[in-house]
Amino acid sequence: MPSQNHTRFMATTSPLGNQLQLMRINNIQRLSLVLLFLIVSRQVTAADDSKFPATLQQYEEQLIQISNEVSDSVVMIAAIHATNAEKTPTERFEEIFHPEASQLPARIGMGVIVENSDNQLLVLTTTHLVEPIISRQRQQNPFDLFVKFSTNEIAHASLVAADPRSELAVLKIDPEVELKTNSNFTPVQFAETTNTVKGSILVALGDPWEMAKDGQSGLSAAIVTDMQRSLELDSDRTLAERTLHELGTLLTLDLPVRFASHGTPLFTIQGEFAGLVHSQKVFSQQGEAVSFAVPNSEGFRRIVKELKQGYEVEYGFLGISAETSSTDAFDNISLTTPQSTAAIVLRVPENSPAANAGMKRDDLILRVNDQIIETNEDLVREITLLKPSERVELMLYRDGEGTQSVTATLGKWPIYDDSLIVTTQQRHPDWRGLHVDYPTSRKRYLRDRFLSVYPTGVVIVSIEEGSIADRAGLQVGQFIVKVNGQSVETPQQFQDAVADQQEVNISLASGTEITISND
Repeated sequence: MPSQNHTRFMATTSPLGNQLQLMRINNIQRLSLVLLFLIVSRQVTAADDSKFPATLQQYEEQLIQISNEVSDSVVMIAAIHATNAEKTPTERFEEIFHPEASQLPARIGMGVIVENSDNQLLVLTTTHLVEPIISRQRQQNPFDLFVKFSTNEIAHASLVAADPRSELAVLKIDPEVELKTNSNFTPVQFAETTNTVKGSILVALGDPWEMAKDGQSGLSAAIVTDMQRSLELDSDRTLAERTLHELGTLLTLDLPVRFASHGTPLFTIQGEFAGLVHSQKVFSQQGEAVSFAVPNSEGFRRIVKELKQGYEVEYGFLGISAETSSTDAFDNISLTTPQSTAAIVLRVPENSPAANAGMKRDDLILRVNDQIIETNEDLVREITLLKPSERVELMLYRDGEGTQSVTATLGKWPIYDDSLIVTTQQRHPDWRGLHVDYPTSRKRYLRDRFLSVYPTGVVIVSIEEGSIADRAGLQVGQFIVKVNGQSVETPQQFQDAVADQQEVNISLASGTEITISND
């Protein structure tokens, strides 16, 4: 069953949840059918009723085609308490999903195949389904992940990477498992451009409890009811600590409850991958529910690509303090952008990406690249969806100077809690036992939470015990500002500076100089 942290935004995770919501499903389905009826018949006129059956038939054929083409890309996922008994994945799975089973899975949901090549079968889902694995992977009561395919085959899976900020995870099917029909599992197609808007029809393939029986996913059409929606916020968390989906990234849909499980894949009417169901909110007083979904976007595709590689997902950072402006700030301003508020800069730390771009206190940030910025949440979201070292164009309004454009090279957003991050690969190799990252990569290494001083150089985030770096006296949390007299500001610059060097002089921010030889 879901934890208390997920009670407000929960997908149905048990048959009991389905039963409690049945009364709501019928009304939602009726409304959906009526709306779909109006949409597919919008060109039908009273003068030409002959077009009506053909239009409905085309819509029906399109749904059938989507089901035929993408069903093999859809999987069911279950997190199950591990056992010492020597049982195959199929035996363990069937033991839990037996009608008379005394134990339910810890998590159940859906996922979608995103890669099938070179003996590597990868599945994309949400972190909700793998939280038991992450939070208890070092405890004596571990969990196993099982994946069921459309062929009714079952395999054990392991985590490739998990990112709590995007709430996405990628799983890898055990390479020792030989699936009879492995070659038939076609990865979903990610559209490079997305045209999903309010009113778009998306197709969901899901219902994990039914798929657990015979491997067949159900199908349901849903209407996108809104865009750029946010989850209900935890008032105790700062803006920097929120997930992406608390900053206005989600779609809302009128999905039936049984199709609203975490990780349920969504497709466009053309059969292209459109996103994953994230959660569902139930309005108890109205007796209705709304589903939230993570849409396929440029930022989403970047995150998925990094997770597939096993990397920690990195996010962009300007380094400023800002807030949403009042409407009064626009009283005497004439702009071409249709907005009445913006993000107003409160503080620009020295040496920050914003300072290096020439930004100042009281600047109004109107746009990030082509995206209009009306709130501080908009600003954080759009910067976050970019990556460190990426150049971004910002349109500003400065009192007395008017509108101007500046270009900033982004830093890395500070991770507040990395305990739920799972990686299996490093972007950059260790050098003589130490690993470095952007200076703002971890909140715990910053001087204060307000970033009164923006650090320079790169920060040491790990040191292998007994390594050359360890014996030289270097410590985690120290900032390296120069290598052989050359300034370094990114992990890549550090790697380039130490490459092929037998003896390296390290300059720390504290003023200490350390020479490291390859002994």
